[in-house]
Amino acid sequence: MDLHKKLSVFHYFHSIALILLLTFAATFGALSFYNAKAKYEKESVQLQEAYLESKKKMLITEVDRFVQQIEEKRQDSYAKTQQLVKSRVYEAHDVASKLYEKYKKTHTDAQIKSIIIETLRLLRYENNKGYYFITDLNGIEVLFPDRPEMEGKNMLELVNSEGRCVVKGMLDIVHSIKEGYYDYTWSKPFETQDTFKKIAYVKVFEPFGWIIGTGFYLDDMELKLKEDILNDDKHLILDKESGNYLFIGTYEGLSLTYPAKNKNMYAMQDNYGKLIVQELIKKAKRGGGFVEYVMPPLKGQRPLLKMSYVQAIEDWQWYIGAGIYIDDLNHELQELKRTIQEEL
Repeated sequence: MDLHKKLSVFHYFHSIALILLLTFAATFGALSFYNAKAKYEKESVQLQEAYLESKKKMLITEVDRFVQQIEEKRQDSYAKTQQLVKSRVYEAHDVASKLYEKYKKTHTDAQIKSIIIETLRLLRYENNKGYYFITDLNGIEVLFPDRPEMEGKNMLELVNSEGRCVVKGMLDIVHSIKEGYYDYTWSKPFETQDTFKKIAYVKVFEPFGWIIGTGFYLDDMELKLKEDILNDDKHLILDKESGNYLFIGTYEGLSLTYPAKNKNMYAMQDNYGKLIVQELIKKAKRGGGFVEYVMPPLKGQRPLLKMSYVQAIEDWQWYIGAGIYIDDLNHELQELKRTIQEEL
């Protein structure tokens, strides 16, 4: 075989090898790209699910954190109410003791009792909301400024809305430890309900076999706490840049915070007829959950699809929530997908 033929054969096999190599490379590249694309599409779905889940967890965390803060403040308010009624009973007991010591040698017991009763009847505290009561150890009401018609009557069998004999419960305390706290529900002046929680402190007054006490409604102490919460804009804003915020409303539909503060939104519907606030209240009462709706036309808000998470503070009849625009969520997700595509 001459040189020319040898070169031809060499070039032929070289071309075949090159074609095979290119074919393999192209096939491998195509398969790799297909696999990468399939992986991207699969991961894209997973990313979308994971991202949505992370945003949901963020909303739950923010609302839970805020509700927990409120609970801590309520516990502090409860402790302050306890401190208030105890210190006031000690003051009243001190007044009664000084009057007794002053008149015990010059006045009859009946006269001294009358002086103490009428003195304590006039004493009030916390803008006249707090008053003193006296009951003897047999359950006879001696002083009841809020309901003077009950004075002189036996209160042992009087039952409150919880089915508890309140006076008997107080007497049990002084019989065993001389003084202490007693929590119960009671009626309130100018209110039709009799389920207002009251925190009382009672202390035995030995000279006459009395118990001197006072009680204060917990909701009166919490009223100031509610005002502080609703006026604290700093803690209601989650993200100023994106406009995400915490919102609070009542079971009657009254919005207590931005963006519809002091407006009743109970009958408000979105573009699809969904009763937004009623759905939020329903979810909150059931232990919390998510509601999707189109944001109503409120100042500073976009009329777009929104997802909110709500929780309830049951005894305040409040619902508390936070939400994000689905449009913003999709935009953030597209940015993440774009980054992955560029890497691909």
